[in-house]
Amino acid sequence: MSSPTRLTLNELRRLPAMCRGAYPPRHPRALAHHWLWAKTVLSLDAHLDMQRQLRALGLGRLLREQPQTLRKLHDTYPFQGLGPEARRRWLLGHLQAARTLFGPQLSRRLARGEPLLACRINLPDGQGQMRALLGAARQQHLREGDLTLALYDPFGTKLYALTFSLQPCEHGVEVVIGALQGQMPLPLTRHITKLTEGLRPPALLLYLLQCLAEAVGARRLRACGRERHIHHGSERSEQVHFDYDAFWRDYGGQPDGQGFYELPVAAPRREVAEIPSHKRAQYRRRYQFMDEMRQELHGCLAEHGAPLDRAA
Repeated sequence: MSSPTRLTLNELRRLPAMCRGAYPPRHPRALAHHWLWAKTVLSLDAHLDMQRQLRALGLGRLLREQPQTLRKLHDTYPFQGLGPEARRRWLLGHLQAARTLFGPQLSRRLARGEPLLACRINLPDGQGQMRALLGAARQQHLREGDLTLALYDPFGTKLYALTFSLQPCEHGVEVVIGALQGQMPLPLTRHITKLTEGLRPPALLLYLLQCLAEAVGARRLRACGRERHIHHGSERSEQVHFDYDAFWRDYGGQPDGQGFYELPVAAPRREVAEIPSHKRAQYRRRYQFMDEMRQELHGCLAEHGAPLDRAA
């Protein structure tokens, strides 16, 4: 059993700022909010240990720029079933894996919360350009992972967001999806699906994540099922209307028996012989559109200095 942490005078002075950073005050006099601050104090050993390890990774600025990262140590994150020590290892594992895939400079930019353009998606008939942005998970996505790939319409409205983490695995690095969030009116969904050659917005975003994983050399892609979602079994479970299990199955996901779905890193395509003759032209346009998005994503990553996998 480890001995209690002894704070220096300087650390003691910074303790209130640490609490306010982890849980920014909305109602400073509320008893419930002071309890949240108390959770930070109760996890003080883990927080100070995390600071030391982040400094060793060259990420000492992370907690100053994103102090709410500390909440991941004592909240449910990034899915059900992890204890405090496992959550700490997961967060450090993500930061180390991000450094492996993206390189030191780009991984630091992502960790600090700087959003990066991942893909420009040109729409036909003068309908404008959608964008996909990659950045650190923040606000409502904070507990579901560490990075977010978000899809925006031509007017800058966020349509869908995939929150995920990177983790070391047996053959390299894996991508683990914690959540898919978004809600669009049915007429808008149909309109965008028509403009994107039949790809529904959530399917388009998943394809972009597969392209991202393939481009940087990730060896595995997993997605969190309903029973492992952070809100499963909680009072907020009724707010989760998305059928995760059905969606992952629709796009090639295979259950692994532990609450996750194994997804192909490279999105599968139908053979020409499998496609009805009256739909072949439609699929040819769709696959061409997907190839263009993939090339654009590779170009954006190269502009940001990401070390791309030559085999992708």
